[in-house]
Amino acid sequence: MSGSLTPTGIPGLDNLIGGGFQKGSLIMLAGSPGTGKTVLATKFLSTGVTDFDEPGIYVSFGENKESLRENMTKQFGPEFGRSLHSEKIKFLEFVVMTDVGLEAILTSILDEIKSTGAKRLVIDSYSAMAQLFKEGESRTVLHAVLGGPIREAGCTTIVICEGLPDDLNIGSRVEEFVADGVILLGAQEVDGRPIRSIDILKMRGSRLEKTKCVFTLDRGFEVFEAIRADQSKAPASTEGIADSPNRYSTGLAELDKILSGGYSRGDIVLVEVDQNVSATEYSMFTLPCIGNFLRHGKAVIDVPSVGVGMTLPGSLMRQGDLTSEQLDKLLTLCIPKEHLPALAKRSQVLTFDGEDVEGSLEGFTGMIKRLTETFQQTSLYMEGVDTLFSSFGPENIVRILNATITASRTHGNLDIMILRPGIPAPYLYEMLGSVADVHLKMVKRQGVLMFYGLKPWTGMFAVQTDPIRGYPWPRLVPLV
Repeated sequence: MSGSLTPTGIPGLDNLIGGGFQKGSLIMLAGSPGTGKTVLATKFLSTGVTDFDEPGIYVSFGENKESLRENMTKQFGPEFGRSLHSEKIKFLEFVVMTDVGLEAILTSILDEIKSTGAKRLVIDSYSAMAQLFKEGESRTVLHAVLGGPIREAGCTTIVICEGLPDDLNIGSRVEEFVADGVILLGAQEVDGRPIRSIDILKMRGSRLEKTKCVFTLDRGFEVFEAIRADQSKAPASTEGIADSPNRYSTGLAELDKILSGGYSRGDIVLVEVDQNVSATEYSMFTLPCIGNFLRHGKAVIDVPSVGVGMTLPGSLMRQGDLTSEQLDKLLTLCIPKEHLPALAKRSQVLTFDGEDVEGSLEGFTGMIKRLTETFQQTSLYMEGVDTLFSSFGPENIVRILNATITASRTHGNLDIMILRPGIPAPYLYEMLGSVADVHLKMVKRQGVLMFYGLKPWTGMFAVQTDPIRGYPWPRLVPLV
């Protein structure tokens, strides 16, 4: 910890503001009820005790300490609750303020800071305390008391402000000119699923490259950062996940759990990708499934999406435990004939001709049947819909897709269709959405990759990467 900074203990937030709040600063934390203000504030205090041995004070004008501890323990577990029982965290309760004047309250807070040596202070909430202000008194209190003696004591203060964003009138109140930082917590929706946002409106002493992020209250308070895949590490070994008698694993244990065990045999899976999601990002959901099939000796057919190229064999090899022999035996790349010269020989290749629709129909269905019979196991068919559309055009794309879907269902294979934006055929999105047994979608908001299911319906998950591995491997975090 830099001597001039007070970390919050929330890595994504500390990274966003350059390591923490300036020591002795006054931070306004605003937002409507239920947006996570109390969670952030209590995490700020508990971090001071557990990580830096810094005493803290929680001043409450509403909730009593036992109720606060109980709620935090129930929501985030006993370890979080135990940190709030530390003797180094002092609770001052002013739940009943009928006969308590503002001057007496401020004196009590200052006395506790001096006697305990507190370095962190939370006032919950300023909105309740402001009821005791006389007209024009708010600036004096904040500047002369909270921004004066408390700052001199090196005590970093979070002042919680309750209210809806419109009610807070952010940007025009006198309190914000006195505050060193202003943070607004809010909520919005994507396809009917709530996501939480944190907006840094002001932070003195910090150079903010980004001011708005997505966060979750799942098991605490986590602010999400853009995915960074460290390719310099040696790849960790990946163990295959066993299929159940009636379902295929997705290759990701977390996703299997979300989908009640994975994909059913014969499923048609539609993975719809938003326009700002890269191939590297959506492949974090396709590569594990492909790799899991190959590790169990099951054949895979892949029609690469437009612009992805024939990079699948190399991507699979980077996962560390698949051999070139396995790929040569089990992986078939299915590509337009004009792309054949650009393909390095490493696996089986089937070409198709967009001008020969009947021949291609026969080739696709025959390939699926042949591989199923050869290996006497079900196979995975991975198709980039945009590649097929660009080859066969709007007149024949439905015939091609119907043929591959029918063949996959007939042989109990898994058919995963990657649907990227930009295909000038709205009817195609509607048709595939109705045909699919499983419909998953990937979007980006505030630079954060997010995933959710339309069929079956799921909540929203932020996609982060596992730092242990040497290649992108997703960690799914519920947005709650």
